[in-house]
Amino acid sequence: MNCLVETMCELSFLLKYGLNFLSNPERFTKIQPRCQILDFCRLKQFFLSKILFFCYIRTMKSKILYLLIMWSTLLMACKQTGTNSTATTPSVDEDTTTEVTDSSNDIVEDIGNQDVSELSSEQLKRIIGQRARAVLQLIAKKNFSELAQKYVHPGKGVRFSPYTYVEVEEDMVLSKAELETAWADTSIHQWGFEDGIGDPIEQTFKEYYSKYIYNKDFLSAKKIGYNTIIGKGNTINNRRDVYTDAIIVEYHDAGSEQYGGMDWGSLSLAFEKKDNEWLLVAIIHSQWTI
Repeated sequence: MNCLVETMCELSFLLKYGLNFLSNPERFTKIQPRCQILDFCRLKQFFLSKILFFCYIRTMKSKILYLLIMWSTLLMACKQTGTNSTATTPSVDEDTTTEVTDSSNDIVEDIGNQDVSELSSEQLKRIIGQRARAVLQLIAKKNFSELAQKYVHPGKGVRFSPYTYVEVEEDMVLSKAELETAWADTSIHQWGFEDGIGDPIEQTFKEYYSKYIYNKDFLSAKKIGYNTIIGKGNTINNRRDVYTDAIIVEYHDAGSEQYGGMDWGSLSLAFEKKDNEWLLVAIIHSQWTI
């Protein structure tokens, strides 16, 4: 029964996203830079060939076998591209993941003009751990007024990215003043584009919060990364390219055994230094994407 359910899920994926793409491929130009499995020129042929071939298979047993082979191929492609992308990650990003601990005794360390890429995990934690925890607590409490007043960069505001790939031109940026009143704001904004189908994410701040900010209990996250990438999927992670001088703290939920960890999620907070103070400039949400 489980195998049959999984088969139907795979068929649903092919029909929903494959046919959606074939009918309106222009929308997928918005999400194409995040794709690491297939280049855009071959994506249409891929969906079409797989759907047509699936329809020609007559027995359920053969359909299941075909889907398993195809799924394994995609996973190997993801693994290969993930290996290639991580090969360019600076060495400082390695081994900077720590288990969650009480940050009440963190010591703020003055690094002067030293490059954050030269700092160790423990140094980064001493610099930003307590502040990042305070920011996360305010996010969990939905207290964006206090968050804006105390921790947000006055000139840059906060960029909200629904996925790992930061879309500099597309992702919503709220100024310090706008964030103060964001929770009470009922107007609908476009926050980016949905993974897989390319539809615009048009939601109120509260709706966006529930799906793309605090959709998991990140305060209880068992792993915290300092300028490292914990949650990895088939989406390119370009946050270090966008926030070159920032300290990025990632709170990671590994997901459940029930779904094989595919329901993992991460919330990353990017801080940049201004007048000897580290201020929030970005909130990046990450999850498994197709």
